[in-house]
Amino acid sequence: MVGSPQGTPIALLHHVKSNRCLHKVVVLLSILTEEVPTVPDAGRLELREIGEGLWRATGRYGYMESPDVGSLMEKIKPPAVAINPQSATYSSTAR
Repeated sequence: MVGSPQGTPIALLHHVKSNRCLHKVVVLLSILTEEVPTVPDAGRLELREIGEGLWRATGRYGYMESPDVGSLMEKIKPPAVAINPQSATYSSTAR
């Protein structure tokens, strides 16, 4: 989880510096609250490849909705990103 849908999260930089490695697949997930009551399901998730197994996902919710990270992770499926939401590791830098 990252607070901003842009840039490199500091937690990721610390992870690489400390462990000198990265997982095979890394998904940087940001949750944005839109200025509408609800967001249609079709516009809920934006997923784009950054490269080398690194992906940026942006979940959008209206101000009357509660974010559901588990549901978003279920929508990130192969062939786009080969992840298992049940065994995913979450590191939050959200504010």
